[in-house]
Amino acid sequence: MGIKKLPSYKDYWSSRLEMRDPLISSIMSRDRFSWMLANLHLNDNSVQPGRDHQNFDKLYKLRPLLDVLSDTYKNALKPSQHQAIDESMIRFKGRSSLKQYTPKKPVKRGYKVWIRSENSGYVCQFQIYTGKIGQMTEKSLGGRVVRDLTRDLVGKGYEIYIDNYFNSVELQKQLQTEMIYACGTVRKDRKNLPTDLLDDKQLTRGEFDWRVSTDGLTFLKWMDNRPVHFLTNYLDPCKNQCMGFPQKKRWFRGRCYLS
Repeated sequence: MGIKKLPSYKDYWSSRLEMRDPLISSIMSRDRFSWMLANLHLNDNSVQPGRDHQNFDKLYKLRPLLDVLSDTYKNALKPSQHQAIDESMIRFKGRSSLKQYTPKKPVKRGYKVWIRSENSGYVCQFQIYTGKIGQMTEKSLGGRVVRDLTRDLVGKGYEIYIDNYFNSVELQKQLQTEMIYACGTVRKDRKNLPTDLLDDKQLTRGEFDWRVSTDGLTFLKWMDNRPVHFLTNYLDPCKNQCMGFPQKKRWFRGRCYLS
């Protein structure tokens, strides 16, 4: 059924030859398949929390399967030191309260999944985004996602890479105390970032300016076609090759800022 799509599952047993599937209809009767479709469950619907309950879960009916998959992914492979956290989209155009719309992504409509993967592309851990619950809008969603997906890495010296949706000074400080080394682009208007870096007009392509906090965070502005901002809790901006930058025309002296 996943290969041959028909308007209704009952059409696989249709009396019309152009719709009937001889393989499927020969293996199982339509009534037996209908009974299994209605009665097989992964979770007990009789104890499902209501929508107004604090433990309400939009994925309640699939939660046991998702938990098994998550544990299997984490235990099947010892990940490499370098890992990344980002979002992924599962294409879906049907009706669902979980469906998200992200116009700038290749897959614009579907289920959003937060993923931690290692450098081979293997998914170590995932979390399906279910959207806001009720009228409550979650603050610092990106930071919370990173914290959730890095609990197995605490104290082990892993390096993670994130983009500007997740990155912030607050998150970098917490990861630093947990011996999780993090690096990534950051939005320049995040709280507690220094605002005295050189203006865009003072930098030509390939030049950069940086500040280092008293607790070891580095905020760096690098000029490409437009400025790119980085925030890290472990990289040294003086060693420009560690970020993969080309050789610079000139260097700017870093200054410490209080964070």
